[in-house]
Amino acid sequence: MAWRYGVLYGMFWPRGAQIRSESLRAWNPFERLPDCDRLLALAVVPRLSQEVSLSNPRWCDELAARLVQFGAIELVCGVEESTQMAEALLRIGAEAIDSEALLIHARVTGVRRENNRIIAEIELPEAFQ
Repeated sequence: MAWRYGVLYGMFWPRGAQIRSESLRAWNPFERLPDCDRLLALAVVPRLSQEVSLSNPRWCDELAARLVQFGAIELVCGVEESTQMAEALLRIGAEAIDSEALLIHARVTGVRRENNRIIAEIELPEAFQ
């Protein structure tokens, strides 16, 4: 019984890519427009992000200041520092950032590897409101 429920639930629940592309869908009452590819749209939009290096001894203070100022940053380290990145991400999730009005918890929106670097995308959700 539980197996059938799981299969049906999985069939009716939309997949991640389908949900992410929903916000890019344009509406036209006269014609069905093709779906937009989120990754294609991201490829043409320039990335203007601030970087904070994990090798900086005061990375946490710099991260908090830039998050309050810009709303989103990228925490960067070398591949050999993956353990320190994991510890840093745990610390970011546990400690609140003083935005001069509220204590806000940052959130990790993505982690990727480019060449020999690990890049964690971090944002303050309240900064965009």
